[in-house]
Amino acid sequence: MVIRFVQVRIHDANARSLKRSYEKQVIAVLKTVDGCLSASLLQSNKDPYECVSMTVWKSAELAQRYEQSGVFATLVDGLRPFFAEATEWKIQLGDDLTVQYEPVPTEPAVQQYSVQMQKTVSAAEPQAPPYVRIVSHRIRPGASIEFREIYEREVIPVLLGRTGCRKAYLVTDPRDPTKVLSVTVWGSKLDADEYEHHGQFSALLAKLQSTLSDLSQWKLEVGHSSSARVATSDDVMVDGFELLVGEQFA
Repeated sequence: MVIRFVQVRIHDANARSLKRSYEKQVIAVLKTVDGCLSASLLQSNKDPYECVSMTVWKSAELAQRYEQSGVFATLVDGLRPFFAEATEWKIQLGDDLTVQYEPVPTEPAVQQYSVQMQKTVSAAEPQAPPYVRIVSHRIRPGASIEFREIYEREVIPVLLGRTGCRKAYLVTDPRDPTKVLSVTVWGSKLDADEYEHHGQFSALLAKLQSTLSDLSQWKLEVGHSSSARVATSDDVMVDGFELLVGEQFA
C-alpha cells in the first residue's frame, strides 16, 4: 500500500470552485481506476493557498501504472486553471528575433510514501475524515526498525485511544529512509488539537527521541513542551489539513 501526496498552490484561498471540480473530475475518475482506495482534497491550516490531493493505493505498481497511463496528467491539466500563476518565466527569441517572455507552467509537487503500518479504529468508514494531521520525522540512519517498533508499541495505542482518531498510518519515503511520516485522520480538528495540547504528543515524541536525528534530539532537550513546533527541514514538523472533499472507494 502507498499514499500519494500531490501538493499545489492555488490562486483563490476560498477554493469552492476547486472543490466542486475535484469532486466532479478527480474523484469521479479515480473511483474507476484499478487500485485507488480513496481520494481526498485537503487545505492547509497554516497556508490556505496550499492544497494537497491525498490518494491511497493498493500497491506502488498500481499507482505507477496510473501515473504512466496519462490519466494523472489529464487530471492535473483539468485543474490547472485553479493553480497560482507561474513565478518563473522563460526567455526566448521569437521568429522576428525579438525577446519574448513566457510563463513556466506551475507543476504540482508529487510525493509517494510506502505504508509500513496502518491501524483503524473501525473496519467501516463511510467517508473520508474531515481532518488530517501529518507529522514528519527525520530519523537517524539505521534507526527505522527501532522507530517502527516504538511507534507500534507506544504511539499507536495512545492514538487509537484518543477520541476522534479514526486511523493512523506510518509511511516512509522509499528514496530517503530517514524521512518518516505519521499520518493520522480525525473526526474533527478539535479532536486533533485536544490530543496535541493535552501533552500526550510531546510525551510520545520523547519516547521516539533515541531514533531521531541529532538535530531533532537537540530540539527536544532544549524546547521541552514546545518541541512540537519547529522550523527546520531536518526536524519534526507538524501540519494540519482540513478536508474539502473526499471519498473512500474500498
